Amino acid sequence: MDHELDINIFNELEKVTNTGCWKYDVITQKLWWSLQTYKIHCVDPSVDLTVSMAISFFHIEDQDAIKLLFEKCISEAKSYKDHFRIIDNEGNLRYVECNGKATLSDGIVSSVYGTFKDISKDVFILKKRRDVSLELEHNFQMLNNFFIVAMTNEYGKITFVNDKFCEISGYSREELIGQDHRLLNSGYHSKEFFQHMWSTIKSGASWQGLIKNLAKNGDDYWVQTFIFPKFNNFNEKKITGYIALRFDVTYKVKLEQDLKDEREKLELSAQLASIGEVSAGIAHEIANPLTIISAAKEILKRNITLTDTTQKNIDSISEGVKRIDKIMNGLHHLAQKSRAAEHELQDVADIVDYTFEFCEEALKSKGIKIIYDNQAKNSVILCDEIKVSQVLLNLINNARDAIENLSEKWIKIILSDNEQYLKLSVVDSGNGIPKEIRDKVLSSFFTTKEVGKGTGLGLSLVKRFIEEHEGQLRIVEDTTNTEFEVILPRRK
Repeated sequence: MDHELDINIFNELEKVTNTGCWKYDVITQKLWWSLQTYKIHCVDPSVDLTVSMAISFFHIEDQDAIKLLFEKCISEAKSYKDHFRIIDNEGNLRYVECNGKATLSDGIVSSVYGTFKDISKDVFILKKRRDVSLELEHNFQMLNNFFIVAMTNEYGKITFVNDKFCEISGYSREELIGQDHRLLNSGYHSKEFFQHMWSTIKSGASWQGLIKNLAKNGDDYWVQTFIFPKFNNFNEKKITGYIALRFDVTYKVKLEQDLKDEREKLELSAQLASIGEVSAGIAHEIANPLTIISAAKEILKRNITLTDTTQKNIDSISEGVKRIDKIMNGLHHLAQKSRAAEHELQDVADIVDYTFEFCEEALKSKGIKIIYDNQAKNSVILCDEIKVSQVLLNLINNARDAIENLSEKWIKIILSDNEQYLKLSVVDSGNGIPKEIRDKVLSSFFTTKEVGKGTGLGLSLVKRFIEEHEGQLRIVEDTTNTEFEVILPRRK
């Protein structure tokens, strides 16, 4: 009974460990296999086995090796342990771990015994892990080649950056590791933008968006960004850090902005051309009523007794007629000039004068005082008249919108010059541009106005117009009011 119990325990142990036993009697040349060894080979236990039959199950490339180990174990009592491949009786490839050890009798090997363990699953798992590891390594190398990669801990501190990150940012790894991404903050995005990003990734979700960063040398660059949380292997709810993948889209963003600017310029030219056609018709239609009004005024002067009040009213009519005529002529002049869109020698003082004609009454109606201080000795430069006029008109309208609700309302235009350039300053009674948005107001994607406000031209296009003249648009910082400076160089 105890012997049967031992056999049952032995058989169960073999099953659990997937390990069979074997024994070879050197004197009788009999080979014995346990039930599990038969099972591993898919051979019926009733089959009588020989050593040559057992070796024949080994893969053809492994047979010489196992034969040599077995023979040395018999002749030299040398134990062995190694991994081999076998082809079982059903044609399946299996990986096995073979052990062999000699039993000595009077110093001579009388028998050899050992174990035969099926390790196919272990080999498969190991191979799968190796394949996955190689695939991950390959994928990570692909990411390194094509993406700007960074990893952070759960607090956002940088723990890894690849070469592309260092290349685009201008910072070394030593300068980046341990820092957070605020080092690259361009100041372009609002606090709410980053708050939304953090709330998304902290919730365990991924986030993607377009970010404008600032490199070490002060250049800005745009990156399409994807951020993914990393989770603890044992607790998928615990975030241990974040992976950020980015690719450089600076060229694309700037190209899109250039196209947008060109569309706006074309739309503006088309609008002005339309204004030219409409104004010509309006001028013709208004000409006759103005002639009648002027004639009626002269008849009144001849046929009625002129009192001070009457004379004052007649003078007002005269001024109104002159103003309407001047505005129509100026509008027609601008529209005609817009069709040429060429740089010619122009007197900027004249441009300022007739630009006022379009906005003076509107400013007065809002209680805004306008001051023109012409300090220039020579205001003639090579420029595009229509674009300079539009730059000035846009700056005046921006100033108007900014101060219309203030108690003190005034706009001052200062024209000055030297041998190198002509300077046009637009100053208003506002309190200046806040420091936190000073670098943004000239950006193409930034606005502080309500929908429908202003000319629709935008400071970014104003800046572009000025740059086409090789000039500069600057925000004056050392002043208590709001001041923009337009620098137009004298070009030959």
